[in-house]
Formats: sequence, C-alpha cells, structure tokens
Amino acid sequence: TGARFLLDENVGCGDSSSVAMRMSTTGSIFVDFPKMSAGDVYCIDVRAKGRKPMGRASWKANGAWAQGKPDFSIVFGEPDASGWRSAETFVTVPSGADTMSVILNAAPQHSPEDDVNFDNVHVYRIF
Repeated sequence: TGARFLLDENVGCGDSSSVAMRMSTTGSIFVDFPKMSAGDVYCIDVRAKGRKPMGRASWKANGAWAQGKPDFSIVFGEPDASGWRSAETFVTVPSGADTMSVILNAAPQHSPEDDVNFDNVHVYRIF
C-alpha cells in the first residue's frame, strides 16, 4: 500500500525534523511514559502538521493495557501561519496504572495531501 512511518528530516516545528505518517490507512505512533503514580496530573504538549491529526493517552499496568481505565483525547487546534497545530491535554493517572501511552495517528491517508507530521512531544508533571 506504500504506507510509511518515518523520520522526516525536512519538516520540523522549530527545527528541521519530525516523525511522519505517509499514505497510512491505519496505524499509530506510540510513545510510552513509564513510572507514573496514581493521582499525579500531567500535561501532554504536542505539535502536528497536516490533515486531521489525532491522538489519545491510554494506560498500561505491568506492561499490559490497563482495561477499564479512561482514555484522554488529544485534540489539535487550528493550524498557525506555518501550518503547525498545537494540542495541550491534561490527564490524571488512574488508580492501577503505571505507564501512560501517548498514541498519535491521523485520519486514513489516500493522497500526499493527507500526510501528517508530529513533533515536539512533551509530557510535564504538574503535581
């Protein structure tokens, strides 16, 4: 199908590189953040460029998906003058979870106009 996930060394938000999804009809980019404690609050801050970027935060416990724990949507705003969209999402670590998985994806891509780049994924502990 030609679907690819790659390091794009020509497109970046504040630098010259980002992670890209090209011609993907399914698939996600996962970034795990281990050693979290129940009740802690974090801010997820990420940038995306392209059509219909999406994301969510899900939870794991002892290396497996933590069933019954609430996912948090990562919603991207409108593009800025350079085409980058921002998303800031606050999450609370649920009881029984020890790892947050930030999952980034996009709407099905059928042409190069549908390509999406993700950059500057940051997670900050608030309290």
